[in-house]
Amino acid sequence: MLLYDIDGIEQYIAEFKAEREDKVPQGNRTYGYVKKNRLDSVETELLSVISNQIKEAQELMKNRQTLEASGKIQEIFDQIFQDFDLQVQQDADLAGYNIEIIPMLRSGMSDFILNTPGNVQMRDVTAAGIHGNPTTYTMEGKQYVAIVYGAGGGGIWPLYYANFLKTHTKGGGLMVFSVN
Repeated sequence: MLLYDIDGIEQYIAEFKAEREDKVPQGNRTYGYVKKNRLDSVETELLSVISNQIKEAQELMKNRQTLEASGKIQEIFDQIFQDFDLQVQQDADLAGYNIEIIPMLRSGMSDFILNTPGNVQMRDVTAAGIHGNPTTYTMEGKQYVAIVYGAGGGGIWPLYYANFLKTHTKGGGLMVFSVN
């Protein structure tokens, strides 16, 4: 079973809705979905149903029912999107209407799956990348890990990329942290 970051999905939906309503302050991150107010009553109803499902999942999380909470989110993918799309197709008043936000929501919410194979558990915090091998050492009974990063990194890397280093100046450094 997939596990979801439920609070992350809630935040994503809030940001998505704000952007659709053109209520995102200048300079804030946007998803590029709209230029002007495009949230209509059909989309508002879908987002309301999704928000209710997220609230139910959050209640389950409060009771430490992680699998059940993620199951509530999975229902959005497996049932709510399909049921809503089918309901719109069968409504004569909405003939030809296409719910364009369903693929957007599927894609955006999928970013909050926690346990997919190869899921990033750590973000790259060095602009120049890590090229050296980690080194561990103990000092006064405490273990430390040191990692050289950036252009010139470590090992024999500088020998092969000497010309590259002449034109690229992203810099480098040494990260050291303790292991508790």
